[in-house]
Amino acid sequence: MIDQFMKVKKDGHIRFYSSGELERLFVGNGFRKGTQVITDMKFPFSRQEDYVNIYEQTTEREKALYNITNDSGVVWVKHIDVGNTVFLKR
Repeated sequence: MIDQFMKVKKDGHIRFYSSGELERLFVGNGFRKGTQVITDMKFPFSRQEDYVNIYEQTTEREKALYNITNDSGVVWVKHIDVGNTVFLKR
């Protein structure tokens, strides 16, 4: 669901992968999982109609899960756990 917000960003899209998706991708291609640091991210999406439209289509469950709010047209995603993972070539 967060990918929908990121696709609208003008500076490019970052694809979010689950930990399991990343592990399958890297381990399946000859890497091993090294260290991982989990960081909590939050960011605003500026006053753009596209962001407000996505917000309006977001379920109440998703809004609660990611603490997504609309503050006078600025859509905030206030909670995303991001795993910064190092994979090492075997």
